[in-house]
Amino acid sequence: LTDDQVTDFVGVYRPERSLSNFEQPMTYGSIALPDYYMDIKRQQADAMSNAPRYVEQVAEEYAELSGRAYDPIELYRMDDAQVALVVLGSAAGTAKDAIDTMRDRGVAVGLLKVRMFRPFPHVEVAEALSRTRAICAMDRSLAMGAPMGPVASDVAASLAAGRRVPPIYNAVYGLGGRDITIEDFEGVIEEAAEVAVSGAPKAAVRYVGLRGDEE
Repeated sequence: LTDDQVTDFVGVYRPERSLSNFEQPMTYGSIALPDYYMDIKRQQADAMSNAPRYVEQVAEEYAELSGRAYDPIELYRMDDAQVALVVLGSAAGTAKDAIDTMRDRGVAVGLLKVRMFRPFPHVEVAEALSRTRAICAMDRSLAMGAPMGPVASDVAASLAAGRRVPPIYNAVYGLGGRDITIEDFEGVIEEAAEVAVSGAPKAAVRYVGLRGDEE
């Protein structure tokens, strides 16, 4: 895409009101007191629930312009996958290389990349993962004190509303920018394949790429 095409698609930001216009003083970020706070938060929740239709609309317009289509989730080699990794962001590229290697070794593994985190595409995620035998949901963040990280928790909640819940566990990686390698992903896939056979992970949360023995 050229710069002009991008500008035409995104548009030029022209604020209706300027904070530096002292002739028309404005208040932004004002506090909402208890009388109205809950009502405001409900309106925000409704707006978030309605967001996917607009995300889809913009994605279709962008696909028509650029030829590149982006859905809320991206599936890679999931048609016959018995084991699934769930990943966000750039780590998905490394995961795909590891999946190709493990496929050559006979492991039926696939990838679900989450492109839209809020609102979480829970229907699409549940449908894509319902036929697997084990799921490793990977988080690049911690939710200390919680059963699992945010991605894993959302995946588990999505599946809980369905008819079948495969074994799911959480792998935490890349904290502080620590790199995750193809070999790291291969280890994750090998463990997930074991969970597919045993039916239960050894731990609800494991950490990838720690120095020394994780135990």
